[in-house]
Amino acid sequence: MAKVIFIICISITALFCFSFQVKEKSNVTIILHLDEELSQIEQKVYVSSFCQWISGAEQCIWDSTLTQKGQKTIVLQAYTPFENEFKIAFAKEGPAKLAALALPGDTVELNVGYKDENPTTIYKKATKGAFHNTYTQFHLIQAMHWNKKHKLNEEHKKDSVVLKDKELVSFYQNHIEQTKHPLIARRGAVMLKVFFSDYIDKDALQAIEEHISKTFPDDPRSLPVYGSNRTQTERGIRAAKRLTEIERERKDYKRRKRINATGSTINLNLNGIDGEPIPLSSLTNKYTYIDVWASWCKPCRMQFPHIKQALSKYSEDLKVYAISIDYNHDLWKEAIKKDSLQSFIHVIGTNNNRRILKEVEDLGVERIPKSFLLDKNHRIIAKDLHDGRLIEVLDSLTTK
Repeated sequence: MAKVIFIICISITALFCFSFQVKEKSNVTIILHLDEELSQIEQKVYVSSFCQWISGAEQCIWDSTLTQKGQKTIVLQAYTPFENEFKIAFAKEGPAKLAALALPGDTVELNVGYKDENPTTIYKKATKGAFHNTYTQFHLIQAMHWNKKHKLNEEHKKDSVVLKDKELVSFYQNHIEQTKHPLIARRGAVMLKVFFSDYIDKDALQAIEEHISKTFPDDPRSLPVYGSNRTQTERGIRAAKRLTEIERERKDYKRRKRINATGSTINLNLNGIDGEPIPLSSLTNKYTYIDVWASWCKPCRMQFPHIKQALSKYSEDLKVYAISIDYNHDLWKEAIKKDSLQSFIHVIGTNNNRRILKEVEDLGVERIPKSFLLDKNHRIIAKDLHDGRLIEVLDSLTTK
C-alpha cells in the first residue's frame, strides 16, 4: 500500500518541478538580508532543491533574481510537499551553497554576508524559521563532533578516536529515536550506515530503518525503497545541468577576479591591425594603460580625448594598449582612423568567429569601457580610470 501511495504522490507532484521558476505553486518563502558589502554586488541568486517525491536524483531550480547595487533584501519562492533542504547560490560573491530548511508554508529569514563563503554548504541560524534552526542546530553539533574527531586523528590518538566514534553513534541514535523530523532521522541513519558499520551491525541498522518507516509513514524518504529510484525527468536533467553551469561560472568569475586583483600581473599577446601578435611583455615603458573598447561604444570613444591628453603629457613613460572587442574588424579599423588614434597600440580581442578571446574574457570585462593601469612589470596599479582620473593617478605616481 505504501508503494502505491508513493507512486500516486510522484504522479501528482511531478508537475511542480516542470519549470525552473515555479512561483504560482510556491509554498515556501526565503528572505535574505544582505550586509552592506554584499549588497554592492550585482549578481544572480538562485534557490534549488532535490525533489525526493519524484526521485532521489531529481533537482529543480525554483526561483532566481538579479540583485541591483544597493539592494539589501532578496525574496525567493520555492515549493515542497514536506520538510526539505533548499540550496541558495550566489553567482559571484557570498555563499555558493547556503542551506535553507523549510516545511510547507514556512518563511525562512537569513542574514547573509559577503564573507559567508565556504566550499561546502553553509548552515547558519535564521532570524525566522523554527524547523530551519532545529536542523541547523543538529548539523552544527554534528560538525563540532566531526571536527574534534579529525583533530584526534591528526594527533594519532587512536583510543580517543574510538571514544569519539562511540559518542557520534550515540548522538545519531538519540536523534533518530527522539526527533520529530524525518530529515534529521534519515540523515542520522545514513551517517551510521556509511561511517559506523564497525560499531553497529546490520540487524541494528535494519531496526533503525523500520523505526523511521513507522514513525514517518507519509514521507517517501522513510520508505525502505527510498534511494533506489535515481531517474530524472527532462526538466530535472536540465536543472542539474544548469546548476553545474552556475557553479562553473562562479569559479570562472573568481578566477578572473584573482587575475585582475590589484598587484596581479597581466599577460596578453593579441594580434595587431596587421594580424601580427603584439605581446604585452614587449612594452618596457614605465606604465602601460590597457583600454578595452569597441567602435559601437559611445562612452568608450568619449574617453579617447582624456587618454590622448595623458599620453601627450607622459609620452616617454606611458603606452596605450587598446583592445577592441568589435566583431566587425573593419568597423574597428575605421574608428581608429576617424578618432585619430594612431598613437595607441591597437590589438583585437575577438576572433573571426565573432567570439571574444579567452585572454580578454579572463580580464573579467563585464561592461566597457574597462581599463587597467600597469607598472613596468605589468602589474595592476589601478583600474577604470575614466575621464580625468588617468592623469590624476599618473600625476600622483610621478610625484612620489
